[in-house]
Amino acid sequence: MENNRSLSVDITKGTAIIAIVLGHIAFSYPSCSLVHCGDLVFGLWHVAVFFIVAGFFIKEEQLVQPKLWFKKKFSSLYLKILYFYVPAVLLHNVLIKIGWYSLESTDPVINTYSMMDFAKQTVL
Repeated sequence: MENNRSLSVDITKGTAIIAIVLGHIAFSYPSCSLVHCGDLVFGLWHVAVFFIVAGFFIKEEQLVQPKLWFKKKFSSLYLKILYFYVPAVLLHNVLIKIGWYSLESTDPVINTYSMMDFAKQTVL
């Protein structure tokens, strides 16, 4: 099986993914002479670019057998994210006490979890 990967496509998708992440962090971007740099990063362009580029290069087998594609994605992505999410939930109160989470954010305030919150977040 030959590898038909294109470096330019990988770079385009990678740039879009990085822009998505940078757009979601609370960072004060500098202003350039013509445009605010935060507008370039957080505009909705990156999501569209990622999905369009990924859609152009979807394999035919993925369209013919979507259940196999979903099973593969579930095992390769979702199960691996649990390795990070479950410890983050279980250590939530500890991470607040050591200062990992900022309690002075203007975003929704992070509070310590009750036993019910632990149960809900673990299930989620």
